[in-house]
Amino acid sequence: MKLILIRHGLTDALEQHLYYGAADVSVNEKGMEALKALREEIDYPLGERYYTSGMLRAEQTFEIIYGKREHGVIPQLKEMNFGIFEMKSYEMLKDQPLYQQWITGDYVRNVAPEGESFEIMGKRCAAAAEKLAAESVDTVAVCHGGAISAIMSHYFGGDNPYAHIPDPGRGFVIEIDDDSHKALSFYQV
Repeated sequence: MKLILIRHGLTDALEQHLYYGAADVSVNEKGMEALKALREEIDYPLGERYYTSGMLRAEQTFEIIYGKREHGVIPQLKEMNFGIFEMKSYEMLKDQPLYQQWITGDYVRNVAPEGESFEIMGKRCAAAAEKLAAESVDTVAVCHGGAISAIMSHYFGGDNPYAHIPDPGRGFVIEIDDDSHKALSFYQV
């Protein structure tokens, strides 16, 4: 089976280098135009089942790429919740002691105050991916960069949990063995 993971389109928050995961922001106009251009350029892979994280930016991206196709929502595929740092940039936060504690040391396991850690988000996303893989049906999920990178790290390892964050509107196709549910290979979309 194939697990097709597509990142949502460009947002103002991304362009402004803000931490945003739980914030339900939309794809901006530039992002919508870029997604429409990508749709003409790329043959986006199709699946037998379709899902989004349920966040506005994922829903908008899904509709631009796949139209009004029926799909489900898997909230476990949401981006990391940055807690009190949501919708703020490094520049806005750099002098705050709580922020310095969060970014210092183990950035994978440090929990954002009132939010979660990359590790917690990664386990949540990996569990959702495992459940989809167990269904042995080609599946498309439009979700978030951190979620995609966490799933890729779960299946393929690596030292940097952020190594597999695709550009907006891009993603990965993971080939998964139907019997063992183990990831075999991947390629970029």
